[in-house]
Amino acid sequence: MRPSLQFSVLCDDAAKTSDGKPVFWGAFETIRSAEFPAVHARMFIVNRWTAGVGNHTEHTRLISPDGSDPIAVTPATSFSLADRSAAHTVTARIDGLPLTRAGTYWIQVYADDELALEYPLNVMKAKA
Repeated sequence: MRPSLQFSVLCDDAAKTSDGKPVFWGAFETIRSAEFPAVHARMFIVNRWTAGVGNHTEHTRLISPDGSDPIAVTPATSFSLADRSAAHTVTARIDGLPLTRAGTYWIQVYADDELALEYPLNVMKAKA
């Protein structure tokens, strides 16, 4: 049974407490830049999967505003859920994200090569 995506968080940094709880710093949905093209130095995407059983894979793609090829793809990560109450969290770090222009970029989260969630990342020109 394919898992459900409990959450997907886009943030500046992520970690776990000593008892395994996720911690996020600087959750965001917008990036501003004074000029384009630009590079976003570092970001994290944290996905929590649950309510599935068995072995699964997940990956995330970032799509440019024109919908062309992905500008970033996280490595496929394998995980296993023993029963429907089990959960697994995947943290992906993306360094040097190229942003060619302002616009709406899209974050696509996949489980077992099927789209589980898509949400916008707004990239805007910073006001002077």
